[in-house]
Amino acid sequence: LENLITYANAPIIVWNLERKITIFNHAFEKLSGYRSDEVINRDLEILFPPADKEEILKTIDQAIKGERWETVEIPIQRKDGERRIALWNSASIIDKEGNITATIAQGQDITERKQAEQQIKTLMEGMPDGVLVINSKGNIIVANTHAGVMFGYKLEEILGKSIEMLLPERARR
Repeated sequence: LENLITYANAPIIVWNLERKITIFNHAFEKLSGYRSDEVINRDLEILFPPADKEEILKTIDQAIKGERWETVEIPIQRKDGERRIALWNSASIIDKEGNITATIAQGQDITERKQAEQQIKTLMEGMPDGVLVINSKGNIIVANTHAGVMFGYKLEEILGKSIEMLLPERARR
């Protein structure tokens, strides 16, 4: 198990109830720019951007209390100051008596994906026409401001809704 965690391709970290880092794998070293020996037994807060630290630590405290993360975006501030965004899931580590003793989290660096999403949004907003992106279920997942105006809706009223809401009655299924 130790080898699996150490050499996994995904960043993995374990912290105890006092928020002290107890395991920090090679992939997390790559993500953060810190060596394991620089962070073991130190408080988790060294990994977070100062502006986001308070909110992140609230999320961390929820995990310590047993809340399981499915997909939580948490920024990591690298040792060199660069900010990375990671998507995390977590689980509690429980002793034989059923008490939570630590939390383990596994992440995925999604920084480039988030940057690409922002570039697409910026590009779409600069277009003079309405643009909609529809998923395979027929739901609107991205739209620019012009699309909302074109159909007489605010963006928040159409995002996540079926494209059918924008079609004339005769064109619906």
